Amino acid sequence: MSQTHQGKYLSPGEMIDYTPGSPVTGGDVIVQNNIVAIAKTDIAANAKGALAIGGIFDIVKAAAEAFATVGANIFWDTVNIPQGGTVAGCVTATAAGNTWCGFVLETAEATDETVRILLRSTVTLTAESFALADLSDIVSVDYTAGDILVAQGPSTYDDVPLTGPFNLAATGLLSMDSATVAAFGSVQGDAAALADGFSLVSAANGTKGVVLPAAAAGGLCVVKNNANAILKLWPNTSDAIDALGADNAMSVPAYATLVLVAYDVTTWYSTAIAAGQILNADINAAAAIARSKLAQEDLAVYRIPIQNCRSNTGLVLDVTGGATLFSIVNGGFGTGTLTLKGEDALSNTKTDTLCFEYPLPPEYVDGQTIEVDVEVKVDSSGAGNASVETLQVEAWLLGDAGAVGSDLASGGAQNLAAGGDVFQTITSSITPTGLVAGDKLIIFVQTVITEDAATAVFAVIGNIEVQLDIKG
Repeated sequence: MSQTHQGKYLSPGEMIDYTPGSPVTGGDVIVQNNIVAIAKTDIAANAKGALAIGGIFDIVKAAAEAFATVGANIFWDTVNIPQGGTVAGCVTATAAGNTWCGFVLETAEATDETVRILLRSTVTLTAESFALADLSDIVSVDYTAGDILVAQGPSTYDDVPLTGPFNLAATGLLSMDSATVAAFGSVQGDAAALADGFSLVSAANGTKGVVLPAAAAGGLCVVKNNANAILKLWPNTSDAIDALGADNAMSVPAYATLVLVAYDVTTWYSTAIAAGQILNADINAAAAIARSKLAQEDLAVYRIPIQNCRSNTGLVLDVTGGATLFSIVNGGFGTGTLTLKGEDALSNTKTDTLCFEYPLPPEYVDGQTIEVDVEVKVDSSGAGNASVETLQVEAWLLGDAGAVGSDLASGGAQNLAAGGDVFQTITSSITPTGLVAGDKLIIFVQTVITEDAATAVFAVIGNIEVQLDIKG
């Protein structure tokens, strides 16, 4: 037959034909010189079957041997007994005297009986000494650390150093030139000069600046403003930055980093990286940023409108008040005051209570700090002795159908400063464990005033705030 080809494709090479002289059981390992194969099914004696020389297998391993590294080489040992086995033959990490058969896919403990491997086979290669001098198209090489081989034409290579702001160390580390520069001057002509590479710029004050090197296609400058003030950044003469026009400066925000790449011999394009944040101008209008990625604001203030407060039993408060009720004091047009006044004690103990419902807003950070601040004073114009002057906050989590749990407020009743007609802030902490955005709280504020000389002593509440840790 005349020759029609040099090579003809037969199969992917994951399986090979095999005719055993004695029966083979599925799962048996067969070694033929440098080929380690596994029978996937039984093969009768003197009958042609197939062996796998590639694939993923759980295979018996050497006794008391651990395999801790995925991807490590693995070898077939035809002599030793496997962990928990009785028949010789197992995989091992020991290369000497054994046949390479693939890689570890999953780690195995010393007490495990099998290890998962990627089965592979190879042939033994003979090592040969080789040097650059063996290549006829490489000219004289001086082996300078960091040089690279570069084609000089159609038939020769030469070793040359890197140019520009980059350096290649003998260890393979690629680095960029860096320098410290102090901002100077106030115009393009007297600003401090920058070079390609990274520049850490100090001394910016809103007026002082730096000037870029002449633009060259592919040029790269990274400018870090290391001052708490605007840094002026000018292009080189006749060059431009972004769409600012030739010779016009741009302002680099305090502590921001600017990456600039030269598009051609006249134009730089920039990307700003603000210190620890993304600039608003860098965010596309369609961007969707998860609330969890936003910076947390601790104890953001949410004021409770005075006229949203109700009595202990849910009644709307009014200017009349009554037993256990605060009354609304509205100064009216031209005065603008709005407070809540408790009952006059007048030789009695007066306990007044208000409440309001508060849903935790979407921006609340689950399980984080919640506080209730009440601005309150004790108003006393008589000679009586107020023996008790306290304020207490309670907070209850409202569940489905209005069910409540235990009081989440801590601190109990807190003493108020006597008389003086001066507001003070009473802070009560709410236990936040388990609370999430959307939970509803019902919050009660109660004052207790006891007076012994028929004097008009009463509590006045001027403001109520809920303070939360939020994001967004």
